[in-house]
Amino acid sequence: MIRYPLVPNGNLVRRFLTTSALVSPACGYTLFEARVKRIMDIELQRRVIVAICEEWKTTDGGDIDSNAIYERLVSEDEQIANDELLAILEELQERGLISGILYIGNMRITDVDPDLCESI
Repeated sequence: MIRYPLVPNGNLVRRFLTTSALVSPACGYTLFEARVKRIMDIELQRRVIVAICEEWKTTDGGDIDSNAIYERLVSEDEQIANDELLAILEELQERGLISGILYIGNMRITDVDPDLCESI
C-alpha cells in the first residue's frame, strides 16, 4: 500500500493520484517495471501537488507561474521535464483541482481547490 505522509487525510489527492491517466504504464513493460514506474509517477505527482500548495501559500492566493513550480522542484533535486510538469498540471486542471491559463510551454495557475492543499 502506498502511503502519503504529507497528506495524512488526503482522500482527494489520493483519488487523483491513483486514478490519473498519467500513471498508466506503456505497453511492453514487465509487470514489475510497470509497478515501479507507476509508483515513481505517483510520487512525482504528489511532489508537484506539494509544490503547488507551497507556492500557493507564499503568494497568498495570487497567480502562480508553472516556472516557479518547476524551479522549486529542480531546487529540491527532482528530475522532471517541463513537459511532464505541464501534463500533470493539465490533468489537475481537467479534474477541477486547479484553474489556469495555458500558454506557450507554460501555465499560469489562477486558483487552487482548497481541498487539494487542506492537509499539507
